[in-house]
Amino acid sequence: MKPRELLLHEIKHRVKNTLGTVQAIAAQTFREGPKTEPRDAFTGRARALAGAHDLLTQQELDHVSMLGHD
Repeated sequence: MKPRELLLHEIKHRVKNTLGTVQAIAAQTFREGPKTEPRDAFTGRARALAGAHDLLTQQELDHVSMLGHD
């Protein structure tokens, strides 16, 4: 594995761990309230952020389409 690929893999892993932690904190925060809309909105946004990060790390960083494909 090339050094750049190794670094990219490590960054991807750390970001996923961080996003998982943020989502767990949010779940604990929203757990007490009866309303699910804010929790669902936050979860959707966190998943979208994770998806965007996956898109950036799956392709070369110098060329990424905003639509998710070339």
